[in-house]
Amino acid sequence: MDIRWQTPNGIRASVTDKEMLRNMKAAGCFHITVAPESGSKRVLNEIIKKNQDLNKVKDVVEYASAIGLRTAAYFVIGLPGETSKEVNKSIQFACKLARIGLDEVAFSNFIPLPGSELYTKIVEKGNGKVDLKHLISIADLKTSVSWSEHISSRELQKLRNKAYFLFFFVKIVYHPIRFLKIILNVLTKNEELKTERTLITFLKRFKNTVFHQ
Repeated sequence: MDIRWQTPNGIRASVTDKEMLRNMKAAGCFHITVAPESGSKRVLNEIIKKNQDLNKVKDVVEYASAIGLRTAAYFVIGLPGETSKEVNKSIQFACKLARIGLDEVAFSNFIPLPGSELYTKIVEKGNGKVDLKHLISIADLKTSVSWSEHISSRELQKLRNKAYFLFFFVKIVYHPIRFLKIILNVLTKNEELKTERTLITFLKRFKNTVFHQ
């Protein structure tokens, strides 16, 4: 079938091998997303309880980039019990992925989804008080809400800003051509990455604001 498709919700790195990635690309896939969630093994094992092999994530990103697939990675920060040192481990892992070809990254605020194990623990610890307005903070780049007793919301926002700055700095240093492709796609309105769509939308809103003043 002559179609182009991607995996925006992510693929499981532990069950993805080179043959699968080659077949996906041959079938029209142009972009994959992996979800390491954290660069800290303690956070993965004890807080998120996600059986995740970070070396496998690295291998998938490296090979996918080598065969021409665009790649993205999702991280979650501000988890209950997480420390600033562990957030920095996530940042370091993201930068490692940037060096081997990762195209874009998302550092999302943890949100306590009703029905989840972490939500139940937060409710029990806080006597049932959870402000549901915090649920919308996941995509807000200007605001971070920390659910960790070790990190303030202000500190978490600083860590998040640092994460994006370092990721794109490493990207520019190690893969300047790929970074220029992002700029070219934005200028030509050719959306291949969420980053490009975000920048295109921002420029469109900025242009409308300037011309309507």
